[in-house]
Parts: sequence; structure tokens; C-alpha cells
Amino acid sequence: YLIFFWNDTRSRIRSSGVNELMVNKHLKDAQQATFLHCTQYDHAFQEFGNDQVKRFEVVCDAVWRHILGGEEDVDDELIRRVGAYVDYQLENVVYKLPDDYFDDGRIGWGNIPDLSAFDSAKIGEDGTDAIDAIDASAEEDNEETTNALSGIKFLNNNWVQVLTDAGEPYYWNTETDGTSWQQPK
Repeated sequence: YLIFFWNDTRSRIRSSGVNELMVNKHLKDAQQATFLHCTQYDHAFQEFGNDQVKRFEVVCDAVWRHILGGEEDVDDELIRRVGAYVDYQLENVVYKLPDDYFDDGRIGWGNIPDLSAFDSAKIGEDGTDAIDAIDASAEEDNEETTNALSGIKFLNNNWVQVLTDAGEPYYWNTETDGTSWQQPK
């Protein structure tokens, strides 16, 4: 299943405007940078699946080391917020994503949340306060809704905005299986 993750990464690299001849070099760099990072997440979720506090601690360590660069002056609250988001995405992708979407490689990674949205709440030691805030933030969005496929925009009348392999957005009707380059009204 890792091929799907790297295909998605390749699409995102292309959509950022990287020259086609450099896409695989950037993909290799991304793979090298994420291997240890993902290994640490695997350790957290497999070894401490039933111990939410210890799992969250290991996830936050991975965030601090691999996302925030391991700098000593990184704010602990930022580490906990991003760690809670990672925990949230585990729930999102592993437990809520339909198997056929995963099998097809249609994995909807959500965007990193606006971290300023959680200024009013401190994050608990197990990350649950941030997970609740992320869920509440998604529920407040009236224009479009997201579910287990965060990052994919679900529009009205069975239309969904998805990305081509090149990272270009297009629209797909889940009922009729029709597609369009123009956003449906």
C-alpha cells in the first residue's frame, strides 16, 4: 500500500511546479526524510495502541524531531497540537477511510489545521482536547463537509473535488460517476 502514498506525494510534488525531470529526485528526498519519521509513528501506534498517554508522548517526540527539526526552543504547546493532529489523522485514515478508497489509492490527507484556532484551549497530555477541537472545527464548516477523507472536498449534489496524478483538481459525481474540470453549481 505504500505505493499509493508515494504516488500521492509525486502528484503533490508535480502540482507545486517542480520540473518533471526533478520529480523523482524530490520524491527520493521525501522518502528518505520520512522513513525514520514513519517508523517512529509505527512504533507509537503498535507498541502503545492501548496506552494513549505513552502513544501521544512518542508521537509528539516524532513531531518534535522530524517535523519541527528537534530545536530546543520549539514551544511545547505547538508540539502537542501537531501531535494531536497526527493522532487525529490515524483515526481518520486507518479507522474511517473506506477500504475501497484505500485500495484505490484515494487517500484524503487533511491539511494541517490552522493552529491559531486552538489558542483558547491547552492540549492535554493525551491530545484529546485538540482532537475534539479538530472535530468541532470540521463540524462548523457549512459550505462543504469533510469526513474520513479530510482534504477531499465534498460539495453539494454528490460532487467531490479530487486531484489528478499531476495534482490538478477536478470534480467527480459519486452518484453518476461523471467528471468535470469546472466546479459544479
